[in-house]
Amino acid sequence: MTNHIERFENYLSTKEDFEHNIIQQKQVIILHGNGCNGKSYLTNQCIKLIKQNNYSVIQDVQYGKGVNRLNATNFERKLNNLPKKTIFHFLFDPFIEWNLEKPENVYVLDMNHISFR
Repeated sequence: MTNHIERFENYLSTKEDFEHNIIQQKQVIILHGNGCNGKSYLTNQCIKLIKQNNYSVIQDVQYGKGVNRLNATNFERKLNNLPKKTIFHFLFDPFIEWNLEKPENVYVLDMNHISFR
């Protein structure tokens, strides 16, 4: 189990990576990891940079079946039809979970190494 200093260092490293990809104008940034690892906190902490770079944020992604729920098919469709730069929060890496090829304009940031429980 990591201690508080290691968690904080992991978070700061992830924050730096996240900010770099926003500045580099990646079309889609996906933050993924189990709950309580700082996805929402990181997004809120960087909200000024996110807004300055015209990103929208989708935090409450619903999975499974149904018209408004994401699954492999409608996730791919959504990626291909995004009107602007978007940041998604996922509990898992959708490209691994759904066996999809990751497009070049997508950056996936794994936050599973951070835990605030």
